[in-house]
Amino acid sequence: MSISREMKARYGMRGGKSGKKVAAEVEAAWYASKPLGGGYGSLYVTDTTGTKPVAWKCRHYHKEFVLPNGLVMQGSSMTGTVKRRHKAPDFGLYLDAGWLSLAEWRSEFIRWPDYGTPKHAEPAVEAIVEAYQRITEGWLVETGCIGGHGRTGTVLACMVVMAGETDPEAAMRYVWKNYCHEAIESKAQMDFVRWFAGECV
Repeated sequence: MSISREMKARYGMRGGKSGKKVAAEVEAAWYASKPLGGGYGSLYVTDTTGTKPVAWKCRHYHKEFVLPNGLVMQGSSMTGTVKRRHKAPDFGLYLDAGWLSLAEWRSEFIRWPDYGTPKHAEPAVEAIVEAYQRITEGWLVETGCIGGHGRTGTVLACMVVMAGETDPEAAMRYVWKNYCHEAIESKAQMDFVRWFAGECV
């Protein structure tokens, strides 16, 4: 993680060390302080003691995402043990096994390694298409991974494709502009969006 000079000055840091440990109690406190509905926020990334803040790391808790055709869904980081404080989705399409113990609503899980692409592409495409169909039928659908960026952003871009933006490059730009500029974290994930657009358009 690169720490800017401004960030170092703000927190009185010296040298080029970066924080690698996220303190769970800070995350819980941050989330508890937010208004109902979650959305965009920042987390402290701390040093190895878990106490000294050295950088900010964005998180997206049940963030509303409006597709190009006006339909609405949610993208989310994993919330751990933080109690959900607003209406649960009707359906969740989750991309990390950690969600299996968290989702108390109807959901489906895609085997999808962090920074990578789905272990099995065709079932993943079917799951994404079926989730989009639920959105068109009025369901509140949520997708999420751990950080709410790479895998989540990739699925959101696929949803954008199905919502009418058939150019995969434009679909990814739409996600970066309207969800988070850190979404879709690897070349493999960008290639998956391109492949998806070719298969589904």
